[in-house]
Amino acid sequence: GNYPNPFNPSTQIKFATEKNSTVQITIYSILGQEVTELQNGDLAAGTYNISWFGTDHFGNKVPSGVYFYEVRSDNRIQKGKMLLLK
Repeated sequence: GNYPNPFNPSTQIKFATEKNSTVQITIYSILGQEVTELQNGDLAAGTYNISWFGTDHFGNKVPSGVYFYEVRSDNRIQKGKMLLLK
């Protein structure tokens, strides 16, 4: 999950990997458009918190609204809904 939610200016997405794996974390708009990618690479087994500061690929602040995160690792997909309030 993520905390805090709603958030401003940042939120932490918590996830775990049971073994060394390639992890991809992507943020999407409510329209399903990719906003940014927070992680795309190998991580050791463990529990992680990764921050999203409400910015897009270019570092621009995104507008208030609903966003979704997707954590992909091995054969697992974890999804969640976030609310950015300004």
